[in-house]
This record gives sequence, structure tokens and C-alpha cells, in this order.
Amino acid sequence: MTKETKLESVSLTSIATASAETASADSASIASASIDTPTAELVKLFGGPLAKVEFPGIDASVLTQASERVTSQATEVERLRVALSEARAALEAEQRALRDKARQAHAYARVYAMDNEELSQSLEAIIFDTEKPKTAKKPRARRSKAKTPQLMLDNEAPAQAAGSAG
Repeated sequence: MTKETKLESVSLTSIATASAETASADSASIASASIDTPTAELVKLFGGPLAKVEFPGIDASVLTQASERVTSQATEVERLRVALSEARAALEAEQRALRDKARQAHAYARVYAMDNEELSQSLEAIIFDTEKPKTAKKPRARRSKAKTPQLMLDNEAPAQAAGSAG
């Protein structure tokens, strides 16, 4: 590298560093989250005390450009994450609207199909998540708190009944 190229490199690094410093707080938070701490610290050193130091294929501009690409990709990922979140919310709203229309259609169709046993059974088989299946409830047997008196048979003597009660 010539002296002129080195100066250009240092100037580009200074410009890149200045533009990175003036970036929005969101970009800074995305960049800090997307670049691990040791890497960020090293890039910072190459933007400061090591700005004029060059190694084969590694210098301040190479590191700065690479970190800018990472930040750019992280920003794009965040933008797409927000877009995906919004798209999911829109999808859920459309699904709810469709489900509401389907429930209403189901209710109308059940009335319509009252004279058609086969269609009526098909509609009864469709159960929406908030509906409970319509099954016949079994009557509950109620327990009596007091013991029911036992009837004595004609062939039992009152003494036997008294003896078995005790």
C-alpha cells in the first residue's frame, strides 16, 4: 500500500467512524446487539489508537466496513422482524373475521337444514373451538345426607332388624 492509499484509508475510516457515531440510537442498539463485545472493542481500537496499523488484509477500513455490513444486515433483520410481526397480526385479524363469518354461516345453515336430516347431521358435526359438543347429559344421582330407612320384610322379626341396626 502506498502512502497515499494509506491516507485515503485513514480518511475513509474517519468518515465511516463519524457517520457511525451520528447514526440513530436504534441503529446503535441494533449494532451493539449484532456485534459481540470483543469484536466491537477491537473495531473501536482500530478506529482509534490502531487506526494507522495495517496487517495483511486487515486494517481499520476493512474492520469498519465489515462491521457496517453486519449492522446493515442486523437492521434489515429487525425491519423484517417488525414486518413479520405486523403480517402475523394482520393474519390473525383476518382469521378471526373469517371464523366469525363462518360461525354466522353455520348458524344460518343449521336453521336452513332443519328439514334435511343428512345436511343437519353434517352441520352438527362441525364444532367451533368456543362451542361445546351437544351431547345428552346424564342425570346426576343425588346423595342423600340422611340414611334412608330400610323396610322390614314380613318374615323378619323386629328383634332381627334391631340387632342388625346396631
